[in-house]
Amino acid sequence: FFSGFRMAVGGARAKLSVLYLAFAMLPLASVVASAAAHPTSAFVRQARPLHSRSQLLALSGGGAGQPVGQTPITSLLELCKEACDELSVLVRLVYAGMRAEDAALKADKSVFTIADGLVQHLLQTTLLREDVLCAIVGEEDSIVNVLQRPYTVDALPVPEALWPVVDSARAKLLELSAKLGSDPALRLLTAFVDPIDGTREFTERLGEMCTICIGFSEGEKPIGGLVYRPLTTPASWAYGCEREGTARSQLLATKEALAVVVSSPIEGEPRAPADGQIGDVPISDIRLLVSRGSLSPFLRALGRQLPAQLVRSGGAGNKALLLLEGAADCYIQDRGLFRWDTCASQAVLEAHGGVLVKLTALASRGELESYRYEKTVLQLDFEPGLVRLSAYNAANRNSLSKGAVQFAESAEQTKPYANVCGVCALAPRVAGNVGEFSAAVARARDEHEWEIS
Repeated sequence: FFSGFRMAVGGARAKLSVLYLAFAMLPLASVVASAAAHPTSAFVRQARPLHSRSQLLALSGGGAGQPVGQTPITSLLELCKEACDELSVLVRLVYAGMRAEDAALKADKSVFTIADGLVQHLLQTTLLREDVLCAIVGEEDSIVNVLQRPYTVDALPVPEALWPVVDSARAKLLELSAKLGSDPALRLLTAFVDPIDGTREFTERLGEMCTICIGFSEGEKPIGGLVYRPLTTPASWAYGCEREGTARSQLLATKEALAVVVSSPIEGEPRAPADGQIGDVPISDIRLLVSRGSLSPFLRALGRQLPAQLVRSGGAGNKALLLLEGAADCYIQDRGLFRWDTCASQAVLEAHGGVLVKLTALASRGELESYRYEKTVLQLDFEPGLVRLSAYNAANRNSLSKGAVQFAESAEQTKPYANVCGVCALAPRVAGNVGEFSAAVARARDEHEWEIS
């Protein structure tokens, strides 16, 4: 009872393929009522039978309250993890019953779903309130109504069968928020939230690559974070706070379905000689995480210069977990990321012994320099003449000329939370060998200049 649909993206050539449940044939309410438990593998492209709420909660590994520790950031992260256990029930049901009318295109032509809106709203009105924290920065800017039925997310209607699930999630998160107390340390924190990192994968039935990312910064630096995959079986996650010595996780033992290995940067092109090693890892085994989309010439050159096998996967948060799971050694990206993509990932990687820094600072000055994470109306990490303006990072999309390459000359030209200096993330096992990666980046730039955007 699933069928595909194709959605044209304005005048662009790219199309999104989304499988959705034919509600007219089988309403979601009856599906939820009649579903039986059906264990699945970690990655299945086709739709799967729905579970009851208790079964879905069990898949997350949650359900029973966890003891709250004495350290404030760790305690907050544990509560966020419990909140994601509950939210994963809602996310799984939205995912299983995804319809064309449950998604829309934003101004930058990225995809937005009711799951994005609901998850961010429920977090922002319970655990991550501005009367508890210093500030909240969320990816989505949507109007959500879950107080008066019918429920809506902007102009998107929430299916009636999901209303009780939304109510249950909200009640649980309010219960968790009551445990926060009034620790003054929380008032110093700014939360950066990506409710569904990897929305494109969510709509393309690759939901196991999606994550809920919740990061906390203090004084512009990430100090704690949670990256949570709600759609793997069971749910997989990692959280950490290096300051408090906290690094906890429930990771996947099998990652093959989440990361597709490509033997060389260009089909049919031989890899460069691969003698020696980086840290304890033979160079012949080094793997570079890249996106599922098109790769810039710089990233292809970097793959040759390391040399590395390329590992394709979706979602920035998912890639951080893949680094911890040993599926790859580095994630280097020269375009398309934002602070809500990287705040949680940076804090989690650092707590587990990894690294996430600005690509430009590492390559140009050999420095491990963090992005600055605070609520702002102006880009805090701008470097004149470096970043290429695009639909994703331009503050004013109408200023872009079709087909023309434009570089930003002022911070005002870019969105305040765009990562306009690229990203370099290293797995714990190679994090002590930053110099080798910095040298490879320099060689790749000699071959082809990067295209930071």
